[in-house]
Amino acid sequence: MKKVKVIFATAIFTAMSLNAAAQEKSDVSIEKKQEVSTQVKQNLDRLALTKEQQVPYRGVTKRYAQKMKELRESSLE
Repeated sequence: MKKVKVIFATAIFTAMSLNAAAQEKSDVSIEKKQEVSTQVKQNLDRLALTKEQQVPYRGVTKRYAQKMKELRESSLE
């Protein structure tokens, strides 16, 4: 019975830790999104792109961000 209590307590502690880590990750994500948005705006100003040129630029930026996200989430080291 004592082992069951220890296992149960460990499971609860692990679940709470994972929940806290997930919340911390989402906070960083918001900050990172703001940082990336600022960088994109700065790049658009620096490059002095026309409205027509900005559309493909944003598409390339989004594709690059998606590829980086996939790489970060992959299990390969």
